[in-house]
Amino acid sequence: MEQIMIQGSNKKDYDKMKTFFNNKNVKIFTPFKRIKEVSELIDYKNIYGFCDSDLSYVYNSTVPILPRGYTTSTTFKAISLASWMGYRKIFIIGMDHDYLSTLKTGKSNEILQVEKHSYDKYHVYDYTNCYTDISHYIFEFSKLLYDLKKLTLNKKIYCLDYNSFTPGLKKIFSKKFF
Repeated sequence: MEQIMIQGSNKKDYDKMKTFFNNKNVKIFTPFKRIKEVSELIDYKNIYGFCDSDLSYVYNSTVPILPRGYTTSTTFKAISLASWMGYRKIFIIGMDHDYLSTLKTGKSNEILQVEKHSYDKYHVYDYTNCYTDISHYIFEFSKLLYDLKKLTLNKKIYCLDYNSFTPGLKKIFSKKFF
């Protein structure tokens, strides 16, 4: 399952996406509220909607046609969809859940995150205004990990990133995968 953002920044991007989406084998999964927008790029027959309403504070569902009972995350939605579609084994590549290992604080207790992605250099992000303090950040991250465990419980889901915090996922070397 490949994720593609449909928000092209220019006509060239839009035209590339439209060409890609015109392939009759391409299936698009999008929140129900975006189906009309996506249908401008692809035939309705190839669009599958899912519920992206958040009821995680009172609800525990991981079924994508019902409101979300877990933290919003593209990876989590992909796991939910793949599980619901009946995949027996799911392999996850690029799930960067190593945030705590790159979490830093500044001289005045600023909350700083060092991020490195395969396509870019290191960046330091200041999350001080997003959380009340470092404990709030860690609490939110712990909810993310708890929800990941809930989504992967009793399923054969494998993570190919040894440095990632991924409770519920078995870690395997990528050489064994390929």
